[in-house]
Amino acid sequence: MKRFILQTLVAVVMLLLVAPGKGRGQDLSFTISLDKTAYTKGDQVKCTMMFKNTSKKDMVINNRMLVNNPNGPHEISFQILDPGMKQVRFASLINASAESKKFLVLHPGKSETKTYLLTEDFQLDTPGNYNIVGYYQNKYDAPVSLKMAPSWKGTLISNKVNFTIR
Repeated sequence: MKRFILQTLVAVVMLLLVAPGKGRGQDLSFTISLDKTAYTKGDQVKCTMMFKNTSKKDMVINNRMLVNNPNGPHEISFQILDPGMKQVRFASLINASAESKKFLVLHPGKSETKTYLLTEDFQLDTPGNYNIVGYYQNKYDAPVSLKMAPSWKGTLISNKVNFTIR
């Protein structure tokens, strides 16, 4: 219970401190979409994450895109609210390093997409309406051995997506 409260508190603080997508003059946008708007209980829910360089210069981004709860090592975390407006708990235990070794140069106007099956780590089986928001966070530069410019650092909040489980 304490962990759930802490995760909820972290998500609320992130919402208050960071503007969605390009807000506050960001040069990188983060959007999510699902493959469908309605699912039958037991279906896989596939989420596509897109990062777009909206600046006029090359950007280095961390593209490991490790999904985890906000308290563990991650680049991506999700806040999913179930039909009762309760946060759906991230159910997996992830054993990973906090630092990534996967970075790429994203040229102006270009985008990078990754897909993720939400149903691998979230229990989405209560019938009704859900909504999801994604968070992208990077604190690190690429390892020196990659000889890259400093990476984009900060937190981005995606758009909100609604979906239904029948």
